[in-house]
Amino acid sequence: MASLEPPPGNRMRVVTFVVSTFGSLGREANNFLKQVSRSRDHFLPPPLLPESSWATPNCSSFLRSAITMEVRKRVAALLREPE
Repeated sequence: MASLEPPPGNRMRVVTFVVSTFGSLGREANNFLKQVSRSRDHFLPPPLLPESSWATPNCSSFLRSAITMEVRKRVAALLREPE
C-alpha cells in the first residue's frame, strides 16, 4: 500500500478526484480537502481571508465552495459558447 505522505523534501503532490458538473465532490475529494484542512488546523491562510465569508468558516468548507464555484462558472461559460 502506498504511503499518503510525500517523500522527504517534496512538499507537493498531484491529487486527482472527480467533481460533477453540478459541483458535487466525490468521497476522495472530500477526504483530501479534510486532510488539507487538518494540516492547516482548519484555518484559512491569511491571504484568503478577504475571499471567505460566514458560509466558509474553515479551510475545508472554503475549498469545497471554491472548487464548486469554479466548476459552475466553467459549465455556464460552456453553455454560453455558440456551437
